[in-house]
Parts: sequence; structure tokens; C-alpha cells
Amino acid sequence: MTSAVYLGDVKHRRFAVKEHRFSYPLYMMWVDINNPQQLNGIHKQLGTCGFKALKFQQTDYLTHVPQPNTYSLIERAHHQLAALGVSETFSHVYMLGQLRCLGIYFSPVNFYFFGNSDNSFTYMIAEVSNTPWNERHYYLVPLEKKVNFKKVFSVSPFMNLDMNYHWHVKHSIDKTLIHIENKRDEKLLFDATLRLKRIELTNKEVSKLLKRFPAMTWSIFKGIYHQALKLFIKKVPFLGHSGKP
Repeated sequence: MTSAVYLGDVKHRRFAVKEHRFSYPLYMMWVDINNPQQLNGIHKQLGTCGFKALKFQQTDYLTHVPQPNTYSLIERAHHQLAALGVSETFSHVYMLGQLRCLGIYFSPVNFYFFGNSDNSFTYMIAEVSNTPWNERHYYLVPLEKKVNFKKVFSVSPFMNLDMNYHWHVKHSIDKTLIHIENKRDEKLLFDATLRLKRIELTNKEVSKLLKRFPAMTWSIFKGIYHQALKLFIKKVPFLGHSGKP
């Protein structure tokens, strides 16, 4: 499986304290982190070196290890996998996430898929970032089954930590579905759904992406603060970083 782009939409629904929902179109890059150089030569504005409208810069990702610049991204991925309790080494590791756009990197979440063939992945790591605190946390998700664990990382200042995450992930060559539910005592408080379809990474498709989404990272950043303003106007309590009033 070569690097590709996955195009679709993300949907958020809040059911407490006030109902609120939105959806946005977006794309995410599917990058073979064993061979990110595959991105070079497809389009003059896509690549791994120099200034590009879309640039994959390895130092933007998995920055948790000491002196991350001394390790390759594939080494950092397996380091994080081991830190989460899986010591196995996988031959196929892909990232589904955002690239630098016009020199700016911003991504609320990146996903790393681990497997021993292009058609079968065993684990996924979700690299979650929060805004505006710029912290990162990593969740391990075994694939093809529903899993749940306690929320331990503050993502939104409008939502506390007293809840559990329920993850359901389905990934195939053609499409990806990632669905997350936030529950407290089995009561659904919030859910988020990412639905994407694979598109081959060609010169024509990259040109179409740049025309439709000329500044993807900025659009995501703007969307987060736009929705935060709507929650503030609805008088949803602002809880801050700790998730406490």
C-alpha cells in the first residue's frame, strides 16, 4: 500500500450540558512512515524537504521521547507502542494525519496504524493534542473491536475528565471509520465520528486538494475556536485545563 489521501468529514455531537453539533469536510494524509520519501515527486507542492504547500516533516510527530531529533519517526512510533504495553515490532506502520500546510503544523489528532501487511493492522495509536495548551497524550486502540478506557487527558475546556472513552475503529484499503463516544455511567455525553474514503495520491488529486482546501491546518484551527465561541455563547460552563469549574 502506498501513501494516499483520505477524504471525508468529521462530526461532533454534544448532548450535555447544552446540545451542540457540527460537521466539517477534511482530508488526512496516509503516509508510510517507513518510506515517507514516497511523497516526493508526486506534485511540486508536496514533499519532505524544502518549502512546500504540503510538507511532511518528521519532527512534527511523536515528540514524546527525549531528543526526538536523534530518532527516526518509525523508531519513535515503536517506542511509543512499547510504552503503551506492546513490545512487538511491526513491518508496516502508517500515519493518518495532517501535514504542514504553508509552513504551519497543527493537528488535533494523528493516528498510527501498526501491522505486518498492508491489508491487516493490529493496533492503532491516537496521538491527541489539546488547544491551547499544546500538550499531547497517546491512546492505544486494538483494532477491529470496541474498547473503552477512562478519559485522563484534558482536550476541551468545556468538558471535564469524569467520563470514559468508547472507541470503535474500522479501517480498510478503501475507507476508514473512527467513532468515539464519551460516556458517564453509560449515559452518552458526546460523540465524534470520522468517515474517510481513500483517494490515490496523484498530481491531479493534490492539485484538487490544494484548490478545495488551500489552508487545511488553518481551517481546523479556525473551526476549533469558532465552535468554542458558539459553546461560550450557549453558556456552556468553561472548565479550563483541569476540567473543573
